[in-house]
Amino acid sequence: MSGMRERLVHRLRPYVRSMRYGIRAARYLFGKFPRECSVCGYHGRFFAYGNPLGFGLNLDALCPKCLSLERHRLLVLCDKDRNLFANKEILHFAPEDGISTYIRSRGPRRYITCEYGSSNADLDINIEAINLPSGEVDLIVCCHVLEHVSDSKALPELFRILRAGGVLVAMTPVIEGWARTFEDDTKLSTIDNRLLYFNQHDHVRFFGSDVRDRLKSVGFAVDEYTATEPEVSKYGLIRGEKVFVCKKPI
Repeated sequence: MSGMRERLVHRLRPYVRSMRYGIRAARYLFGKFPRECSVCGYHGRFFAYGNPLGFGLNLDALCPKCLSLERHRLLVLCDKDRNLFANKEILHFAPEDGISTYIRSRGPRRYITCEYGSSNADLDINIEAINLPSGEVDLIVCCHVLEHVSDSKALPELFRILRAGGVLVAMTPVIEGWARTFEDDTKLSTIDNRLLYFNQHDHVRFFGSDVRDRLKSVGFAVDEYTATEPEVSKYGLIRGEKVFVCKKPI
């Protein structure tokens, strides 16, 4: 009898551990630590939201006022350090409200939003075949888009429509421990496969550290802005997340 009890306890142990973890995480769905939003200036607790690098939740990820996520707050910090947006002609792919409002507040000379197949932006643009003249804009914002599309088609187009000296501001999930990007067309046939291999139903790759080589291959000079302490804790950032600041040579 005792042996049966031990086997039952052993079998149930992982379920109990997972339930304990779930209960603990649920306690902090609406915030654990006070944070500050660099996008809208909110001070207080952030809410939990999806983790861009794996299944599950990031605690203290979502600003309840402007709905900014970690990547948006990091992008704003990068702007405050590099003065990216002021007096620029900007094309913003797949804009989200909070960061879009922030960019407008920075006084760009022209600000154009675009999203493929959507009527909620200024332009309907396919990033793989951009219907704009060469040298059209000073700066492009491309935040969590390249993992959804063919980067081998999109990057030359982004380079083309920038003026000489222009900048592509790119962000994407990156697995820094991988020397090579993982992509496999045979894993794209079903939603379950995309979730399993690429973490999201509409992702087509997971970039490795060679994302820099891909950006450089079309002609960009690549610089980086990294989420570090004390900003990580203050603003609720993902440790080590990058903003790639890619300049088209003059």
